[in-house]
Amino acid sequence: MTTPIERPNGTDSGKNLLAQILLLLTGMAVHTLGIALITRADLGTTPISTLPLTLSAVMGVTLGTSTFIINIAFFLSQIAMLGSRFERRQWLQLPSVLLFSAMIDAWMAVLSRVPVEGAVACWSASLLANVVIAAGILLQLRSSLILQPIDGAVLAASIVTGRAFPIIKIANDVGCVIAAAAVGLVFLGNLYGIGAGTLVSAFAVGLLIKRLKPVLMPGEQL
Repeated sequence: MTTPIERPNGTDSGKNLLAQILLLLTGMAVHTLGIALITRADLGTTPISTLPLTLSAVMGVTLGTSTFIINIAFFLSQIAMLGSRFERRQWLQLPSVLLFSAMIDAWMAVLSRVPVEGAVACWSASLLANVVIAAGILLQLRSSLILQPIDGAVLAASIVTGRAFPIIKIANDVGCVIAAAAVGLVFLGNLYGIGAGTLVSAFAVGLLIKRLKPVLMPGEQL
């Protein structure tokens, strides 16, 4: 996805700032609902969430907490990579990801009361989650405000290395899955949170973003 590179900090002149903030918050709420739903389906979470989910099991903390910890590490990596080029307003990523992480835990609590049993129900929830995640990502991109730290780190790596954002993004996703697999095998004895749903999500979210883009981001480029 090239949007974060093309306009990582820009705003649409015709948009009101309050409207953009509301759009960002809506996108975050939708995105985190998708993360909680695919995790609840228990067929394998999204590639980017595999490491936080595995660490949550190892550390005995919530998925939101481990997501926040991982994103702090990615935030610090941005500072290390960009140095003096790191913009002050990117510090806003911290309260943003704190809220994002809290939303994950809130949705996990809500969905814990919803029974998801049997192959049909689990796959239905997993596939629906990919649609929800794609919609949430598009809404956040449409707000044109700030990136979450994990995507900010991908952008920083793209700037430093000169490689395209999508290439770095794929490498980062793969790296997260490999790290999650290693942590899971060493500390839990299994591939915790990694499954067929992870593989499906790796391809489905990108395709769904392209499908939903004309509806949620008409006239804008990705």
